[in-house]
Amino acid sequence: MLITVDEVHFQMTGVLRVDEYFSDVFPFSCLDGNGPASLDRPNSMLLTESTALLLFGTEDAVGKTIRLDAITDYTVTAVVEDPPTNTHLPFRVLVRGFVEPSQLSWNSIGSFVYVLLPDPGKASELSDYLTDRFERENPGANGSFSLQPVRDIHLSSGVMDDYAQQSDSRYLHIFASIGLLILIIACINYVNMATARADKRVREIGVRKVIGASNVQLKVPFLLESLLTTLLSVPIALLLTSIALPHISNLLGESLEMSQLFDPMMWLVVSTLIILVSQAAGFYPATLMARKRPVEVFAGSRSFGHTKITLRQLLVSIQVSIAFALIALTLLISGQLEFIQTNRLGFATDAIVTLSPQGWSEEQFAAFQSEITSYSAIHSAATGLPLGLGWMYFSWSHTQPEDGSTVEFASVPAGIGFVETMGLELIEGRTFTEI
Repeated sequence: MLITVDEVHFQMTGVLRVDEYFSDVFPFSCLDGNGPASLDRPNSMLLTESTALLLFGTEDAVGKTIRLDAITDYTVTAVVEDPPTNTHLPFRVLVRGFVEPSQLSWNSIGSFVYVLLPDPGKASELSDYLTDRFERENPGANGSFSLQPVRDIHLSSGVMDDYAQQSDSRYLHIFASIGLLILIIACINYVNMATARADKRVREIGVRKVIGASNVQLKVPFLLESLLTTLLSVPIALLLTSIALPHISNLLGESLEMSQLFDPMMWLVVSTLIILVSQAAGFYPATLMARKRPVEVFAGSRSFGHTKITLRQLLVSIQVSIAFALIALTLLISGQLEFIQTNRLGFATDAIVTLSPQGWSEEQFAAFQSEITSYSAIHSAATGLPLGLGWMYFSWSHTQPEDGSTVEFASVPAGIGFVETMGLELIEGRTFTEI
């Protein structure tokens, strides 16, 4: 949206229109201003700390006037802390400009409703009530309502055109599986190295058995060695992560921070992994060394026999198989990404410039469109949402008479010249005209 401060214009994302109850559902920390009462008055506006610094510098932002979309003036009533980077609502500006309840109807669109329930177990009852109420007040209409926990939205939204950034829980499962396979490879490496140098420690085991050491006492040092090795790997991993994280964040276009790794739940998971990995890697070498008989040691037999060689060969085979599987999956995913990036999308992707003018009337834009198309370097211009970038505002379904299957259609608002400007291939009929 267009924000104007003393005739200086800013194009800004993260501007949310909310009602006066927003802070009741999503509490925030107020740094300056009226706190929770900041949205009580119409045309009031809240700024995050970083946004206030951008717009007003070191001056006090509270009480200042900001024009939104070159139309309406708002008064800054509070400055609040920046929301965390992983929030569901990454706002920069909160505007008291929500449609009043008296103006809403069952067919209203363009907003999301959040409900704070005293008992989350009542969610299904509220959904059923809303659906029954809708059917009573809209006879013959088909519709249903469902509630979803905010924590579930990021990985399993299912809500069309949700404001929140969405992902898919399957990605987490894939990455977790890859991480598990890498851990298995590391454990196999440790087992192979430990058994490979076992011959050098057989006399130590023999002496300890002769003086009466039990199997548990023989195994403990090897398990502690495995645990110590795993513990030493954690700070090394943190150091490598801190070095690589800025580059990964830049590559992904996401704000990843080391602070996310120091969550108590994260350290509980890490501690559990340290114990499991160290025991999994150290159990077999400890057992192998503990079962060696002293008479074999002092008789000069240092080989652990055919069983050890067979197991080591099996572990190496598993390790190589996992490595080849990861390489094959990497090549497959790389090929899919290349296909997505190079495949023809059905519309022009080069030499297209998208403008988002705010506060323009239809006559102003028509004059602008006429002006820019007078230049020979500009082929055409049109209004409409960019394909693949805008919201699909309206959709409808059509039932096929042949087999009864349903086809879902989504529409994109577009003006005259949109087909030509976007390079769409017209198969039949004509494009938009004035008539």
